[in-house]
Parts: sequence; C-alpha cells; structure tokens
Amino acid sequence: MASPLKAVGDLLPLLTVALCVDGATPNSPPTPFNLTSVSAGALSLNIYNTVSKTSTPGAGSFTILNAPSGLVQYTWATGDSAAAGSFLVFISLTIAGSPVTFDEIPMTLVAK
Repeated sequence: MASPLKAVGDLLPLLTVALCVDGATPNSPPTPFNLTSVSAGALSLNIYNTVSKTSTPGAGSFTILNAPSGLVQYTWATGDSAAAGSFLVFISLTIAGSPVTFDEIPMTLVAK
C-alpha cells in the first residue's frame, strides 16, 4: 500500500482500508475481518515513528463502511500529520478483552 498521506499537514485522502486477518493456512489469502458486532469507537489507530521508536495515538475517527467485509475509513486529525518522518500506522481493536492488531501501513511525510 502506498503512503496514505504525503506531506506534513495533509488530511486528505482519508485512509480507507479493508481489515483482514491471516488465512486459515499459511498459503491461503487473508480473510476479511467481520466487524458486524463492532462499533467504530472500538477501533483505534497508532502512529509509530520508525526513527524515534515512539508511538502516538491517532486523534481522528473511524467510520465502518462495510462491516461484513471489514471496510473502514479513518478521518485524519491535524496532529496525525504534524511532523515529517517515516511512520508505521497500526489499526487495532479489542473484542471481549482480546486485542486484535492488523498489518501495519507504511507512511512517509515530507515537509511542505
């Protein structure tokens, strides 16, 4: 996946992603994560700076676009793109006390 944002201060495009889990066997394709019983507020986003090794929670919000196929959209907040650098974006949620973290999304932000 290409970097969802390109420059410091960008808030568009919104991040739209299908959340998937590993397939049942090592060679099977990823399976969409069914979000039917999940509220958008249960989803969280963390932005990990690959240089400073620090993580910052995203300040934006999620919308579930298609629950059975795990399709979500994240609306960026101003602080999410405040600094230049290389980052990994992680989306996670907790269901019945168990955390689920999905594959990271690389993001590089350059100064405008």
